[in-house]
Amino acid sequence: MLVSARVAVRRLVPSMRPLPRSFSAFGSTSSASVDRIFQLFQKHGCGDYIGEEISQLEHALQAADLAQRSGLGQEATIAALLHDVGHLLGMDDPSSARMEDCGVVDHEKLGGQWLQSLGFSQKVCDLVARHVDGKRYLCAVRKDYHKTLSEASKTTLRHQGGPMTAEEANAFEKEELHKIIVAMRHWDEAAKVKGPDA
Repeated sequence: MLVSARVAVRRLVPSMRPLPRSFSAFGSTSSASVDRIFQLFQKHGCGDYIGEEISQLEHALQAADLAQRSGLGQEATIAALLHDVGHLLGMDDPSSARMEDCGVVDHEKLGGQWLQSLGFSQKVCDLVARHVDGKRYLCAVRKDYHKTLSEASKTTLRHQGGPMTAEEANAFEKEELHKIIVAMRHWDEAAKVKGPDA
């Protein structure tokens, strides 16, 4: 599975831009940035995906596969693959605030900022940093959506601001990335399939 992660990330590298000099500690090439991601998944990817019977890595790869099939573009696929890296980063920091037993508070922002430091495109970083808004939006505009959430998702929603207000939802619908962010939520929810052929 870890080999699959390395291959998947390396295939998606072209969307990365060269790193600014200020991030030379992470290496001066896209390859070095990909290696950092691989190391993160190697260290924490085999851990369980919050409350589900799959690993963090399996969840990431399934989400990326769904994104790839959607035809919404390479950057959406990269964002789907890496949307939860903030949870993995938080595992290295015992001082990170937790959402009870359901991961790291603000993992989406933490992940988006980290990916930006590695040289990923602004679109990838924004999609990762905003992916939680897809859940908040759907809970606001679909009255039955909240009932479909797993207990872990309901718990995290309480820590993520709850459903959007009507004003927030209206503003979100006008944003350029809103359709992809909502799609990312659907991939996130579907990427929980247990089994070797998942």
